[in-house]
Amino acid sequence: MPRLRSTVAVVALAGLTMTIALVLASQAAAGGASKASWAAAANKACAASYAKVEALPRVTTPDLAIADLRAVVRLAKQLTHQLSQIPAPPSERSTVGQLLKLAISGNSIVEQQLVPAVLMDDQVAVARYSTQASQIGARFNAVARALGARICAENPAPSA
Repeated sequence: MPRLRSTVAVVALAGLTMTIALVLASQAAAGGASKASWAAAANKACAASYAKVEALPRVTTPDLAIADLRAVVRLAKQLTHQLSQIPAPPSERSTVGQLLKLAISGNSIVEQQLVPAVLMDDQVAVARYSTQASQIGARFNAVARALGARICAENPAPSA
């Protein structure tokens, strides 16, 4: 019985040691992030997401416009989540946070205000929300460029 306890203790200690090592390694990886490594990972995520946007059918009807808007919002939300998972260097955490807030705000306007305005054929609201989304997009692009994420500052459109 004492031998079983000592074996269990050794296994538990080994598991605890492994857990501590993994936590320290993940903290080191996050702390070791640089602006260039963040930008490279962000550009890769943006390029993949934007390729999907460009593969959407070109808008030729109102129904297709709504479908594309919804698809773009879905892809933008996925991209925002991916960007939030990239370890930011300590010196850029605030700027990355600003970028993510702008993305969330833009996604929200399109999803919750622009799409319903398009569905109701409310041209005044469509113009207002399109302008708001464009302004947020311009700020997003400026912050992305400041972070070195030049691909994220591109504005893809459906083109298939």
